[in-house]
Amino acid sequence: MPTPKPGPPPDSPEDIAIVEDAIQEIMDIERETVLAFITAKTNIENINISSDGSWAVGWLIPIDPDTNEPVPIEPGLVLLQKVGDNWQVWLPTTEGWIDTLAQIPDEILSPDHKKNWERQSSIQVVNIPAEALSGYKLPWEAGVTRRLTQSTCHDQYIPSGNAHFSFDFSTRGILWDIHATKSARMWLWKDSVPTCNEYTCSDWQAVGNYVVLRDETTDPITYQLYLHLKQDSIPDDLKEKGKFIGQGQFIGIVDNTGQSWGSHLHFQVQVPLYGDNYYWGRAIDITFDDVDINGGRPRVINSWCNDQKYCDEPGDVCSDFRENYTSQNEIFTDEPLNIFLPLIKREGEVITTPDATDNTNP
Repeated sequence: MPTPKPGPPPDSPEDIAIVEDAIQEIMDIERETVLAFITAKTNIENINISSDGSWAVGWLIPIDPDTNEPVPIEPGLVLLQKVGDNWQVWLPTTEGWIDTLAQIPDEILSPDHKKNWERQSSIQVVNIPAEALSGYKLPWEAGVTRRLTQSTCHDQYIPSGNAHFSFDFSTRGILWDIHATKSARMWLWKDSVPTCNEYTCSDWQAVGNYVVLRDETTDPITYQLYLHLKQDSIPDDLKEKGKFIGQGQFIGIVDNTGQSWGSHLHFQVQVPLYGDNYYWGRAIDITFDDVDINGGRPRVINSWCNDQKYCDEPGDVCSDFRENYTSQNEIFTDEPLNIFLPLIKREGEVITTPDATDNTNP
């Protein structure tokens, strides 16, 4: 009987391509929950596979779409384990990433590198608030009723759980105005993609249109994500990084762009996992002041989404009779004064306040 020929080494081009495909598949699934995938092209580089072929690591490098240069931030470290014939993938934002890191063989990730990533992970633990953040209002104008189509049910097809604290709001195909849920500053935006859904968008359109607001009043700093916006719907005067956006202010129109099927708004608030590196972050628990069930958390039961298992606290309600929610989001656009600007009064002088439109830091 002839001796079987040995297979290719675990780091052969064929195996590396398989690992890259496994990572890309998960990146596509997570496209609307990770800012690195929403706002930048992310390259997969430096795949390294263990000698027994059971573990692998790789680097995720965000690329600025305007300059085509790497974004000057820490890359994401992606971890993989071979399970049967398939690779299980842990992105930097996936639960269990730190536990998996401890199992990675030293031959593909040095002890020094592990220590550095463990240190970064300790920042991650600090960054995730122990309790839900409050002060939000539903993202449309006061007095109007819209429906929740899903929330925690994102877990069904986003395995990392990174969209567990997200919300999909719609009004049966009608396009509607989006109003900021909480005062913050404009950080990132895109509204160049025409109406297209998950199956008709081209590669460059795949993430659709969005607004990202940065809220520096929270600890840690948080980012509000508004996804699937209509083309050319973001007011031009808001397209300025650092521009103050008041709670209730109009920021765009709902449509069906990107990873979407049917016009709706996907909304979530997330924290950066590593310091203030917002590219890698996780959605966090928030409450809406104008939702009177579940401590301010909209939940729904319908034919495609059942949030019942997350309504297990006293007084929690999950019911198809609560699909409709009425906003109390009044427009508030007065920018707070920067309390860090010193006001020094000398004898005979009049105190004047800083220009409320000044976005500069002291």
